[in-house]
Amino acid sequence: MEGETDIQFVKATKESVFSFLNEARVEVVIAKAGYFLDEVNALLDLAKKGVRCNLYVDCTENAIRYGFGEQKALEKINENIELLNVQTANFIRMAILIVDETVMVYSPVALSWEDMPKHIDFPNGLIGGSNLAGSLLRQIK
Repeated sequence: MEGETDIQFVKATKESVFSFLNEARVEVVIAKAGYFLDEVNALLDLAKKGVRCNLYVDCTENAIRYGFGEQKALEKINENIELLNVQTANFIRMAILIVDETVMVYSPVALSWEDMPKHIDFPNGLIGGSNLAGSLLRQIK
């Protein structure tokens, strides 16, 4: 991000989310309805490199049922609850990913009733600078 208050629309894909996540050097705060095993493994790799990870996990069973994540990922999170600083919340339906001082907010795909699109025509998320990231972080914690 060029400036602290810049906001830009993005087409959030699995690849762009991983690319954004891999930029973390200090801290990751992520709140999503559900997680996939490869995401959890990436977060564990970051945590083992000294990046502080804070996960917010939807505590309802519907998140997995609706296709927002995988049961195996939830099991892996439970095995690493302290390393990932896991907290639960009810009814998370947007994905918020704060990496150091930048934030990505996007709408995840509910895989139980729609397929992951091969091409995204219209932005499904946004990236914001440190002002937006800080504001959202204060509201989450």
